[in-house]
Formats: sequence, structure tokens, C-alpha cells
Amino acid sequence: MSGIAGEYRGKGVEVLAVNVWEDEGTFRAFAGSRGSELRWVRAEEDSLAPYGIRSLPAQAIVDRDGTVRWTSGLSSLFGTDRAVRRALDRILGE
Repeated sequence: MSGIAGEYRGKGVEVLAVNVWEDEGTFRAFAGSRGSELRWVRAEEDSLAPYGIRSLPAQAIVDRDGTVRWTSGLSSLFGTDRAVRRALDRILGE
């Protein structure tokens, strides 16, 4: 996903890596050690449901208005970068 973050940043896309499992201290240490183009944020697991995320790991594309435009769950993680690019290209082309 960090490659997608760099590729689409100039098109107004921001990629977030959301962690829900680790406690705050563990999360901060992990996120701080990552040399990544992703923006790392921590959330409570139940806060993901409004975005259509029912299982983890998962991906979602949320537009500027907060509308969920695309989601992908655990069963479809293989080939995810390609699927995310297709979804982003479709959404950005609207």
C-alpha cells in the first residue's frame, strides 16, 4: 500500500494504515519505526463498522465526503494492490 500512497498522493489521495489491535504504546513504537509513505493512525475496532469493514485485515476507499466507495476484506487480499488501483482509477475518473 505504500507504493499506492506515493503513486496517488499527487491526485489528492491519502493512504492511512489503521491499527486496532495494539495498545497505544506498542502502536506508537511500531508506527514510529516504519519508514513508510503511509500515515499511521490508531482506532478502536468498533469504529470501523461504519466504513463497511467487518473483518481484518481489510481495505476501504473513503471519499472526501466520508462516503465509503470501495472495501476489500481478508478473502480478497491477494492481488489487492491491483484491485485498489482499479478502484481508485475508477473513482478518480468520475
